[in-house]
Amino acid sequence: MTKRWLEVARKDFQYARRSNVFLVLVGIFTFLTMAIFILPGVLTVAFGDSLPADATTEWQLFQASATAGATVIPITALIAAYLSIAGERQSGRIRVLLSLPPSRQDVVIGKFVSRSVLMSIAIGVAYLVAVVVSVAFYRDLPLVTLFWTVGLSCLMATSFVGLAVGISAATRSRMQALALVLFIFVVTVVLWTPLLGAISGLVAFGLDSQPDGLIAFLDVFPPSSTFGALYDSLVGALVGPATESDAFYRSDPVLFVLLVAWAVVPVALGYVVFERVDLT
Repeated sequence: MTKRWLEVARKDFQYARRSNVFLVLVGIFTFLTMAIFILPGVLTVAFGDSLPADATTEWQLFQASATAGATVIPITALIAAYLSIAGERQSGRIRVLLSLPPSRQDVVIGKFVSRSVLMSIAIGVAYLVAVVVSVAFYRDLPLVTLFWTVGLSCLMATSFVGLAVGISAATRSRMQALALVLFIFVVTVVLWTPLLGAISGLVAFGLDSQPDGLIAFLDVFPPSSTFGALYDSLVGALVGPATESDAFYRSDPVLFVLLVAWAVVPVALGYVVFERVDLT
C-alpha cells in the first residue's frame, strides 16, 4: 500500500514545480552554469586557440559553478520550501489536508521529500548543460567530478530545504516564514564570513592566543560553508594532493554528517512544534 507521506509528496511536487519564482531562480542558476562552461570555450575558439582538456581545467570550471551554486542554490531552496506548510496553514488548506488520512508527520515528511526532489531535479538540469558543453568544447566528460559536484550540490540543497520546511512547519504565516528564511540566508550565506571575523576578534580580545579550534569549526558550520569545505576536499583531490586537517570536525565524514544534520534536525524540530499547535 502506498505510504501516505509519499502521496503528500507526489501531490506537493506537482504543485510546487509550477511556481514562477522557483522557475526564475532555477533559470538563473542554469544560465550561470552555462556561462561558466561556455565562455572560456567561446573565447579560445574565437581567438583561434584551443582550451586544454585536462583535470585542472575541468576542476576550475566545476569549482566556479560550485561557488556560484553555493549562493544561488540556498536562496532557491529556501524560497522553494518556505511556504510548503506555512502557506497552507494561513490559507486554511492544511485543515482540509489533515482531515484526510495523512497525519501531520506525513505532511512534514512529504513536503520535505517533494521539495528536496524538486531541487535535485533542478540542479540536475543545470549540470546537464555542463555535460553538453564539456563534451562539445573540451571533448571530455569528467564523470567523477560531475558526480561529486551534482551529489554535493543536491545534498546542500536538501539541507536548506530542511531548514525551510522546519521553519514553515513552526510558523503561523507566510510573512513569519519569509522573514525567517531570509534571515537564515543573510546570516549563513552573505554575512557569515564578516560575522566570523567579528566573533574571532571579540573572542580573542584580551586573550594571549586566538581560539583557532573554535574559529575553524565555525568556519565550516553553515551548510554552504560545509559544502564548500567538503567539495574542495573531495573534488580538489582529483587534481592534486588534498589539504588535510588534523581537526576531526573538518574531516570528510564529519562534514558529510553535518550537512545531513542540517537537513534532518530542523525538520524534526519543526514537526515537534507543528504537532503541538492548534489549527482550529
